[in-house]
Amino acid sequence: MEGMAISVVIPAYKEEKNIQRTIARVRDYIQKRGGGEVLVVVDGSPDRTEELSRRAEARVISYFPNRGKGYAVRRGLAEAVGEAILFMDADSSTDIAELDRLLPYLEIGCDVVVGSRFLDPETIKRKQTPWRRLLGRAGRLLCMTLLRLPVVDTQCGFKLFTRRAAKILVPRMTIDRWGFDMELLTIARIHGLRIQEVPVLWYDSQHSAVNPLRDAIATLVELLTIFIHRLRGHYR
Repeated sequence: MEGMAISVVIPAYKEEKNIQRTIARVRDYIQKRGGGEVLVVVDGSPDRTEELSRRAEARVISYFPNRGKGYAVRRGLAEAVGEAILFMDADSSTDIAELDRLLPYLEIGCDVVVGSRFLDPETIKRKQTPWRRLLGRAGRLLCMTLLRLPVVDTQCGFKLFTRRAAKILVPRMTIDRWGFDMELLTIARIHGLRIQEVPVLWYDSQHSAVNPLRDAIATLVELLTIFIHRLRGHYR
């Protein structure tokens, strides 16, 4: 995949402590691979995330008010120009270098390549708290039961798409917050896109803006919404 133009979409909310370092790492990576863009989607952030992203010479999309990570990713996928489009978390829980593990799967015909924290336990270098791990396991069980997705880790913030896949997914995505990963994978499966899950190195962020219980409840509501939409054929 040498020479393929890559767009790296980084949804960002209250990431002024991380964003410049992450942009610098991503820019170095894509320049070595032959070019591409760093696209930061500043999701109604009240701090200096937008200012610092522009200083780091990223392409920036910014808006108010905050709409949620799902909306930010959808906006980034829609406006990215690369042949391959990655979205990754602004805190670099999974470093951009892990893209080396995902890109070869596009070469063999995959449309969506999902970074995974759970296929290989050795790839988790800093674990979540026991409470967050418990909520995560419960969520994965519900997701597998209701949506029957061929993916163990739907929520890892490191996913790669072909441009064609992004064009299929974006107009059909409706979830603005945490459940968007499950929705885009559901849409991908309905439309026959080839999905591959690949283990990646991952470090839990110690400064996450996630409220585990609140966001787990919100994600459960979104999961049920996706299930109903799928039954009613809304994703066709």
